Amino acid sequence: MNDRVVKNPNFKNSGEFHRSLAARPAGTKDWPNTHTEIEHLGNGKLAASIGVGHRVFFDKADGNKPKKHKLTDERTNGKDYVLVQGAKCCIEVYPYYAKYFDVQHEEVRLYEERWVVQRLFKEPDTWRDVGAYKPRIAVEEYPEPAGDVVKVTITYDTDYGTLAVEYFQRDGNALKHNVTFKNTSGSPQTCRVLQRWAGIVGAKCNGKNFPLVTSEGYLAFHKADKPAREFSIAENLRGMMFNPDGTEKKEKCLQRPVKVEAHAQGMKADFCYAQWVLAQGESLEIDPDSATLDDPTEDGFIEYEAAAYYRYNNLLFINFFMYEDYIDRGYVEWDVSSIPDGSTITDTIFKYHGAANFLDGHIHEMLGARPSTSTDSAVYAEAGEGTVYADPAGFPVVGAGKEQDLGTDADSDLQNTQLALGWFAIGLQSDNEAQSTPDGAVINPEEEAPADPKPTLYVEYTPPVVAAAAGSSMAAKMIAAGVL
Repeated sequence: MNDRVVKNPNFKNSGEFHRSLAARPAGTKDWPNTHTEIEHLGNGKLAASIGVGHRVFFDKADGNKPKKHKLTDERTNGKDYVLVQGAKCCIEVYPYYAKYFDVQHEEVRLYEERWVVQRLFKEPDTWRDVGAYKPRIAVEEYPEPAGDVVKVTITYDTDYGTLAVEYFQRDGNALKHNVTFKNTSGSPQTCRVLQRWAGIVGAKCNGKNFPLVTSEGYLAFHKADKPAREFSIAENLRGMMFNPDGTEKKEKCLQRPVKVEAHAQGMKADFCYAQWVLAQGESLEIDPDSATLDDPTEDGFIEYEAAAYYRYNNLLFINFFMYEDYIDRGYVEWDVSSIPDGSTITDTIFKYHGAANFLDGHIHEMLGARPSTSTDSAVYAEAGEGTVYADPAGFPVVGAGKEQDLGTDADSDLQNTQLALGWFAIGLQSDNEAQSTPDGAVINPEEEAPADPKPTLYVEYTPPVVAAAAGSSMAAKMIAAGVL
């Protein structure tokens, strides 16, 4: 995992970063890498908020400044697109299609994405495009409680209604599409929507060769020499397959299987969403998510069923749950290499967004098996054994902005062993795995767009110091030690 962290290019090493931060006033924050925000608390004490996914990108075009998003309306420069960059996606939005890049806007990941609405022309399955014309592009940038948002909306006229395609970039999240079609034809229409990808750069999908027929809800397209997690572009379709309570959608959803076929520039695929019967004035809406920046961190859960283990690290929930014939145990891993070895850890807090609690859970240490590199069985075992960091009544608390202090054992483990290893992880287990009815808990993972916050490790620490002249400030001692 560590070799995939995107480090701040303005600093040669951790010591240089900390020197710069300590020289600035208390309250100053900066980013040593795309996952971690560090705040100078004053008197030599620092606090790191470490996420499980990229939260910023370093903008090469603007002196490598860390940015959560960037909006550039290139139409003012004589071009015909709007550029949106975020921590996980970069896209050029044109009047009739979109083109995806890496976040630095240097490497094409998908040459063309188009949205097409079709109506049922003849039973049982003869469909025709409704057509789309007169595109109008609107650009908005505004704050929300969950973070700043950039939105580019293209509105089209059709012979059967109004089509709006919205590219919605919330800070720290994958790019979200909101596609709405309103029937104004004067009569009921049966409609479906096609999301057409042509020119997907890569040679594999989810680690498999194409042509491929798959029913998976998370599709990661990548080069032949890269693992599936180091994707070129990924599409998360789970929201169009499952309801918020985890039950499978039976209609108005992604039609499976999805076919991935050959294209002159790599691969192509059509995602079909069907079907809606729209009365006059009724609308349909779909909202899949796209990402173009590979994410090496990991959160998820291991399911044990019938003496077999199954890993789920790209769903919209982290289960620590049980039901008659299966048991789920959750985990979260963070990269902590931005905190200098030898630092004194004074507080370690897990911040999260609780999604559900049917039966309380608790938090274990995970020292013996690193989730991102260990086998599924080893991660499952480790998530349910060893020191219990925290077991408060009511954990997890349902709602946004929740936190749980991990206690002095976690402080000690992070300080004495895990800093040198560069990673830290926790296991999530239901309090009772012997129930005969569904029981357990759920928290929102990195992939869940509304998660506030994403699973975050908050650490307060003091970097290592050496003896210095009496009366020296803590910051001066750290500078003398060459740490700051």
